[in-house]
Amino acid sequence: MVGGPQSGKTTAVRNLVTALAPARVRVAVLDLTGRLADLAGLPHVAAVAGGRDRDAVRRTAQLAAGDPGGMLLVVDDASRLRDHDDAYDIVRLMARRELPFVVTAHRWSEPGRRIELRLDPRDSAISPSAAALVPHEPGHGIVAGDGPGSALHVYLAPAP
Repeated sequence: MVGGPQSGKTTAVRNLVTALAPARVRVAVLDLTGRLADLAGLPHVAAVAGGRDRDAVRRTAQLAAGDPGGMLLVVDDASRLRDHDDAYDIVRLMARRELPFVVTAHRWSEPGRRIELRLDPRDSAISPSAAALVPHEPGHGIVAGDGPGSALHVYLAPAP
């Protein structure tokens, strides 16, 4: 999930993790922004590791990658993941194995299913013209449409 600063990326992943509780989807979180620690109290969240604890980040990534049930790994801020070589390698391995994970970032760096929250239209990998129309409010963005350069507007509503 890509978006500019203050576009709602962390809020979107918080809402995603919270919304998965009724489905009992197990989740592990690499909280590299330091704003998701409160998710540790949710029953379906197996682990939340803060970015300052390198060992916890590595163990949490390993936990998700080794879960036979397909635990979802959430990484908040891909740019900080590179400071954790072991965890970065594990996430890349998860991508190759097509294991489930969600990563927030300021720019695109890896291919995959994409949601772009508000960002500079010149940085849009989906549609610069559609990105220019995204409202300057957290949670608004675009997803790729059916044809080249086509996009659909999305709004990731805050949790009640």
